[in-house]
Amino acid sequence: MKLFLKPFEIISYAKSIVSLLLVFCFSACADEEKIEKRSYRKTSPTIDSTLILVGELMDKGEFEHSQQILLDGLEDSKGTLNQYDQYFLHTYLAEVMYYTALNEQGLQNAGKALKISQSIGNDTLIGNANNLLGLIYLSSERYDSARIHFTDALKQLPEKMSIKGLSRHDHALSNLAETYLYLNEPNKSIELSRQALQQSIVLGFSRAEMLNHWTIGEAFILENNLDSATFHFQQGMRNPELNKAPDVQLFLYEGLIKVAAKKNSSTILASLEAESVLFAEENKNYDFATTQYLSALVDAFLKIGNYQKASEYQQKLNSLKDNIRFKREELHIRLLNSYYKKEQELAVGIAIKSKQEQELKLNQRILIILGFLILVLALLFVFFWRWMVQRRKIERLKFHQEKAEILKQKEIDKLQERFTAIEEERNRIARELHDDIGSSMSSVSIFADLASTELGKDPQKAHELISRIKLKTHEISENISDLIWAIYSRNDSWGSLIDRIKNFCFEILTSKGIQVIISDDYRIRDLQISILYKKNLLMFLKESVNNIAKYSNATKAEIKLELISDNFFLTISDNGKGFDPKSITQGNGLSGLHARANALGGQATIDSVIGTGTTIKLNFNLEIQSQVPN
Repeated sequence: MKLFLKPFEIISYAKSIVSLLLVFCFSACADEEKIEKRSYRKTSPTIDSTLILVGELMDKGEFEHSQQILLDGLEDSKGTLNQYDQYFLHTYLAEVMYYTALNEQGLQNAGKALKISQSIGNDTLIGNANNLLGLIYLSSERYDSARIHFTDALKQLPEKMSIKGLSRHDHALSNLAETYLYLNEPNKSIELSRQALQQSIVLGFSRAEMLNHWTIGEAFILENNLDSATFHFQQGMRNPELNKAPDVQLFLYEGLIKVAAKKNSSTILASLEAESVLFAEENKNYDFATTQYLSALVDAFLKIGNYQKASEYQQKLNSLKDNIRFKREELHIRLLNSYYKKEQELAVGIAIKSKQEQELKLNQRILIILGFLILVLALLFVFFWRWMVQRRKIERLKFHQEKAEILKQKEIDKLQERFTAIEEERNRIARELHDDIGSSMSSVSIFADLASTELGKDPQKAHELISRIKLKTHEISENISDLIWAIYSRNDSWGSLIDRIKNFCFEILTSKGIQVIISDDYRIRDLQISILYKKNLLMFLKESVNNIAKYSNATKAEIKLELISDNFFLTISDNGKGFDPKSITQGNGLSGLHARANALGGQATIDSVIGTGTTIKLNFNLEIQSQVPN
């Protein structure tokens, strides 16, 4: 039991006590501030019940069903919704898009809601829309845009108001604090999080209180104030409502693991691992929180040099990411199909209604002004006009049919080109199997003959030849494995290639006691990559990494995969003994790198200084590789 508290702990406890006292001081004001829900949500009874149902479905994670109901609400109205109906349907729809990572569609709906709230002139609704826009920009990692909208939301949301379905002032404060965390401004993040923490305590929102402790702890880690960071993560853990927020508990574990890694304490890390692993397994449905937790474990074990544990958790992390990507892609396809189908139906319905109203007004004026005879003439004219429209429609339909036939023929031509390219690729693979692997097998045969000859004469030499046969067969096995991996269509994405690169680097370098740091650009992970580029890029990296493992005597290696404009850059560096670039010969394995770079249509550079290390760089244009068929 601790008999004395540190100064920052005393201050924090004092603030908590003051905050609790404020609950009683502001209770009367808070009652006066509570405005009836419908004064803000002046929605029609039908839409109001729709929003209540959608809220319940979203709490259960049924976002697909929620989107369908909201889109039906927009479609069924056919333009008859009042502004409050439109506002809340669009904000709820934007929230569904936010939770399913459809950020661009979410921004569209949140932007519509912001325009409607500005037209209404209600600051609370404007602040709610700005907070929602900020969240979607934050999810898209567009932090400057997120900061602007959260700042606007703080100016518009009342401090002591809490209405279900609308953002709170402490929400916007917490979100802005997290934004400054990602902008690497920990002082601002701590200041705003403490304000949000006091408000969440006053309003009695335990989840918000725990999240604010997490944000403050992360900010203190950035400032390298590890004791303060530990204190706030532990404060979050002590919250009596923690069991109702498993995802928040995973974030708090993540923070404590980062602190243990910073302190380089394997004992604390082992204790946290033992305490948290079972909990994470029982709550693995929280994809984002579990991903962050596993990433923290990988980084922590790499930091303390436990590469086996790091590799184990990296494999779990890769598997989780693959599952998340697979589930998200399937959900995105269904949601987008439904979304754009309903959007189109809604636009058509509104256009038809508008056209019908115009025609009705026109007919009424004709009836009043001209009478029966003019009405007959008008009907004849309308008949003729409709006939002309129909005729134009038929002509337009013929034009579109002809255009479709042309596009179809172009598609057939493209398919033919693709088949031709595939045939060429098959021939190239056959040549490679014949030349490379056939040559290697011939070497194995020769070594086997020599070994059998020397077995009785010189056993030592025979043993050496058998070792060379073993090495050669392992090399053949690796080449065949790489070729089979490159051929599989399920691996035709940059994300698959990057994961294979990471697994290879961890396997080869960590076994040599070399620390590995790998960073990649999230923008290229979902792009497609051709077999030719996939195989040559993998072989380029493997040759480089094997050189580091065999010759560099390095203790640290760093691999960066970057996208700049339309150009891909790969940088491989180590802190090894280096060499004189002028002494490069055909026999040291480096000449093959230039051949791989030429096959990729790019350039390779090798910079090295004796005693300092070696840096190998490769770059090529992604537009060129995207034109090479699989």
